[in-house]
Amino acid sequence: MKSSVLALKPVYVDTFRNGINTNVWNVWGAKHDDYVTYDRGVIRGTQVSVRNNELVVAMSKRSSPRTFSGDPVTQRWWDTGWISTKPAYGITYGAYEVEAMLPTAPHISAGVWSGIWSRPFAAGIGGEIDPAEAFGHEGAETRHSRAEGFTSTVHFTQNRTLSRTADYRHSSKLSPATEKPLSTTFHTYGMFKSDQEIIIYLDRKEIHRITRADRPKAWGAAYPARTPFDLRICLQAGGNWGGYPTSRTALRSEIRVRKVTLWNFETTPLTGVAYRG
Repeated sequence: MKSSVLALKPVYVDTFRNGINTNVWNVWGAKHDDYVTYDRGVIRGTQVSVRNNELVVAMSKRSSPRTFSGDPVTQRWWDTGWISTKPAYGITYGAYEVEAMLPTAPHISAGVWSGIWSRPFAAGIGGEIDPAEAFGHEGAETRHSRAEGFTSTVHFTQNRTLSRTADYRHSSKLSPATEKPLSTTFHTYGMFKSDQEIIIYLDRKEIHRITRADRPKAWGAAYPARTPFDLRICLQAGGNWGGYPTSRTALRSEIRVRKVTLWNFETTPLTGVAYRG
């Protein structure tokens, strides 16, 4: 992480010693089960908890499948967890770090799609920042990452046709190998966002950078001024990009988080953002 950021006082630090702070965090599925069409999971609030002063976001096998009316997926065999800072806290220009352990072990993590993401609060904006996205592994490799690895991606549109053009194509990189595995060791996943650049970090070392000059046509629409982005931590039950769970997938997988730190470079509060730490 930039030394200029580390020199600033964070606006919020969470070590989860007092449970989940609902002034900051929103647990998807807390009121009723939900789903997204592109995975095989049932989003449930009970899959997000605090254990031993750690935030735990879990994916676990159900004893029987769940079916939703109108859902194109006829049977959902996995319960999944999502937690986000939207709508309480968003970053326009700022940074964050998430000290976490990801379920990326080989052979048992196929279809365990874990993510540390940032999406815009406002609808219709194509930007998305994914500091860490691991797709799970039947063996050592998948199309997009490797066992004990992840991809970091900066998106400029959610339109698949437009995303194939040079101006709007996403920028994605595979993480460097780490001395200690991601699935058994806490690592620090970081993101820095200004009006000119987005930088992604692993253990406070830069691993991915993209600038406004790299995508001058797309930047303004994808990352407009004074548009907050959340911090989202989630587990999904596979997808057509990285593959789905198999018979060898662990019956329970977890993202474990022991610290989240947020910095805000704004000098005035954002409209609609109620919490400042």
